[in-house]
Amino acid sequence: MPVLPTSLPRHAMALVGCLSLAAACASPTKDAAGAKGGAAAQRTERETLSQALAEEDWLAAREALTPLIVAAGREAAATALESGDGRAALDALEAPIDLAEDDAGLWWLRAEAAMATATNDSQPRFYYEDAAVSYERAFRAGRQAQGGKLTGREVACLVGISRAKRMSLDTEGALTLARNAGRALELLEGPAPVLDPPLPVVWGQAAFDAYVAARQAGEDAQALFLETEDQLSQAVGLEDQRQFALTQLANLHQWNGDLDSATVCIEQALRYEPEDAALHQRLVGLLNQAGGRPAIRARYASWVESFPRSAQGAWYAAVTAFEDALDAFAAGAGERAAFAAAEAEFARCRGLDETLQASCWNYEACCRSATGFLLLNEGDTQGAAAAFRSMDALFPGGITIALGDRLPNGLAGLEFVLGRLAKSPQDMEAMVEAAAIADELFGRRPDAANDANNAGFFNRDAAVLLERAAMQAADPEAREELLT
Repeated sequence: MPVLPTSLPRHAMALVGCLSLAAACASPTKDAAGAKGGAAAQRTERETLSQALAEEDWLAAREALTPLIVAAGREAAATALESGDGRAALDALEAPIDLAEDDAGLWWLRAEAAMATATNDSQPRFYYEDAAVSYERAFRAGRQAQGGKLTGREVACLVGISRAKRMSLDTEGALTLARNAGRALELLEGPAPVLDPPLPVVWGQAAFDAYVAARQAGEDAQALFLETEDQLSQAVGLEDQRQFALTQLANLHQWNGDLDSATVCIEQALRYEPEDAALHQRLVGLLNQAGGRPAIRARYASWVESFPRSAQGAWYAAVTAFEDALDAFAAGAGERAAFAAAEAEFARCRGLDETLQASCWNYEACCRSATGFLLLNEGDTQGAAAAFRSMDALFPGGITIALGDRLPNGLAGLEFVLGRLAKSPQDMEAMVEAAAIADELFGRRPDAANDANNAGFFNRDAAVLLERAAMQAADPEAREELLT
């Protein structure tokens, strides 16, 4: 390599610095033959640059340095994108794009970098708009380089513009570009590009947005409905997009007022992922909208029969059984057997999926609380108190679980038992039981003045009756005196 002069103009030294940077950033290609050829080309370019600098031919030096900077920037941007750092990729592309404005590949990388950056930015719209512009520049530069012909890259650019415009809320532009991409695919002479996401997904989403906008504006949207349905139906045939497409088709049919078709789509998706909680939640919403709880009850009775090991099926069957029992309870026609059946189904459910354990326990506690109130209504104060206390046997603090105004917790249940027992102040067994409950409530809530007061009074009344009973047992003739 020629020896450079020791004193060079400032802009020449800048070129030397850029050369060093370009050489440092450039990394060898994975292909051995390509690496050998690339290294040879870069060596030739560096030798040309060194010669130009030695001869102080600045234009020639710049011409020799440009491909080195472009190659280094391209490589750095691609590496940054692979690691998910869109901002670093954008930074790496600034100088290369300034030097090679007609390089379609650089504009493509810039568009991809802008899309990646938008997903993590507080103002993503700016980056989505930047991405749309960059995709368009890549499209135009690519067509120009190909003499006006379309390649797979240009089709991918049209799809990219559609995605970027949709994310920047340009509904009309997104749909127009998706349609253009579809026409471009038909005209494509070479191999079709691998698009991620595929065109039917991008086109279907853009058409869906336009359909919703038209419906909200009170316009005729039937053509857009059919266009959306067609694209999403094609996406259903793509295994990695199937679930998304079926869910979107369900949304489309629901928007169109066709709950039956929406339900069919969700049930089709559940055939592939039978334990998908979000899909079950969606199905329950559709069933409830179409036929209320009876529709949910019937569907999940069938589901549990077909999939006895399905935790989601057991969950919704249990919830439905519980709601039915609670409605009867509220109407004054509650049955302990109904709550026992619901509790058993919740217990079975948590045995199938431990992630549902806490939710099931809460419902099981509510079943026991309801059972306690039913026993109290039947006059069985001891049975009621035992039912309320059993809520804590499920898990610590279970006795505090309630359903708002629909069903009080077990502590409130014990208070109701206490109130019922207080109506029999001369019944020794009732007062002894009341004193025990009052002590328990005070022990659980030692700072509650009312509990402390109740504990004192009920223990006093129970003690008086016990003393009378003891005296009567010792002297049966004193019976009348004890009771007056």
